[in-house]
Amino acid sequence: MFRKFIGTLALCLSFMLIANQAYAERIRVGSWKGGSYNSKKTGQFSHCVVSAKYKRGDRLLLSINRKYVFSLGIADDRWNMKRRNKYTVRLQVDRKAVFKRTGIAVSSRQLVIPINDRATFFRMVKGGSKLWIETNGLNRGYNLRGTSRALNATLRCVKRQLRYANNFDQPRRVDEPRPDTRYGSGETRTKPNRYVNLPSKNTQRKTQPVTSKRFAVSSEKALIYSINLLSDAGISGYKILEKSSLKKAGYQAVWSYSKGKIGALATFKSRRKDFVDTQTAKILGDDAKSCKGKFASGFRKSDTSKNWSGRRLFTICSSSSNGNDFTIHYSIGLQPNGRATIVATLVNGDGLDNAENDDSEAIDQAIYKSRTFRNLGR
Repeated sequence: MFRKFIGTLALCLSFMLIANQAYAERIRVGSWKGGSYNSKKTGQFSHCVVSAKYKRGDRLLLSINRKYVFSLGIADDRWNMKRRNKYTVRLQVDRKAVFKRTGIAVSSRQLVIPINDRATFFRMVKGGSKLWIETNGLNRGYNLRGTSRALNATLRCVKRQLRYANNFDQPRRVDEPRPDTRYGSGETRTKPNRYVNLPSKNTQRKTQPVTSKRFAVSSEKALIYSINLLSDAGISGYKILEKSSLKKAGYQAVWSYSKGKIGALATFKSRRKDFVDTQTAKILGDDAKSCKGKFASGFRKSDTSKNWSGRRLFTICSSSSNGNDFTIHYSIGLQPNGRATIVATLVNGDGLDNAENDDSEAIDQAIYKSRTFRNLGR
């Protein structure tokens, strides 16, 4: 995701030994920019960080790691510190209580200051207007405009990354082979079926239009289904797209929530009882194949009964070499009569730029839980 910022961050974000890590998620809030980082050694999430550059040339960094430890960082090209040396630091917000801490030089030009009592100082920085830092013979003031929103976004970033890491598949390193068993027991990798997948941004594919014989209903009725479904899920503010490349990929109805955030629906008839499992394998296989970076996937919810079968799953592509990062949420439903429905919620590069307001998971959950979704095709 960090296509525009990688050059800048590579220079200043050696934060928490960032030089040995790779980014996964982007944060942009006003003048604050940053994202999440995964360890190159383990591939696991490490921390989220934001930074802002000040007119005098230095940069302030705010970081929260996977254990919710809050740290400050200062990067200044004019410094010449000895790496790994420790420095006494005095911190003060709006001339209130003084905090004394020990900073560590992670490079000759950057100092990291761990804050053990995160809650107290965290609240002070969020609610403050000016931060004073005295260290290494310097006494500097930092305007904290926008810090509250930036820290909230950073905290959400940590929670999202930990949720993905702890509950679902771990992100795979680019140079690691994908195991054949990643779909779970009883599922095998099959040749991807193009109509199940939402293509990531700017990806060129040789997809053939799906004939109407595969669909359970006409495209006109699928559009009505979509409108009723979104209404029942409490979703508004969307725009129906008459023309979309996703229709060539096999979706019957496509709509846009906002820039970079798209929804799509397809219906199928005469599906076998194992449709949910086989379709899951095809979705994961196709999305993994189209991802040219770190790929992660997982299940959120599965339901099986004699009256209805369904599943929620997601795929994530980050740090892609071709810039085609994406997050896709899928809701799959199958009726006993063999009619099936797939609703996909795609967030591509444009949408990921605004990760602070990403409600795609909540949208997918509302769709899956709606009565309309569970009744489609009956």
